[in-house]
Amino acid sequence: EEPMDLIIKAAGMMVESEFIQKDNDILIRLFGGLQITTPKGVITEADLNSLKLVRLIAYLALNGKYPSPIRDIVNAVWPEGDADLDGKNLKYLVYRLQRIFSLISDHRLIESTGNGYRLNTELNVILDVRIFEEYWRQAQITSDPYAKGCLLKKAMELYKHGVLPSLAGEQWIMP
Repeated sequence: EEPMDLIIKAAGMMVESEFIQKDNDILIRLFGGLQITTPKGVITEADLNSLKLVRLIAYLALNGKYPSPIRDIVNAVWPEGDADLDGKNLKYLVYRLQRIFSLISDHRLIESTGNGYRLNTELNVILDVRIFEEYWRQAQITSDPYAKGCLLKKAMELYKHGVLPSLAGEQWIMP
């Protein structure tokens, strides 16, 4: 490995230990590809081996604790598909994801509500892009050059290339 790769990995481990402390903590990284970290382990985009699963997790993570209507999820997960047929497959996709997630957590990742699906509200979901945005926002409003530098350094420790390169160009991810 290149020295810069080792530095980036070390920064990533530091960031994970900073955020993952309790049983219900979960860090979802979108920079550089999907990665889900819990106190019990890590699942990467490569482990999932499914763009549909990546889309599902990313869509729900970016929508926060609010339930997403099934039709909206289906349109994001199957952008070229038949929404009626794919709606029937969504339950199976959620089931598959739950089984994979159970390898690194005793909690369910997704919960069903009367209004659709969302990430489990009992989990403390930490999203790298949201933290990055907060560090950036704080750096913009601080007048102390040292504090600004510290905030920008923390933001860069989170950054690992673009957001979900495997989904580049998909319109729902842009906002």
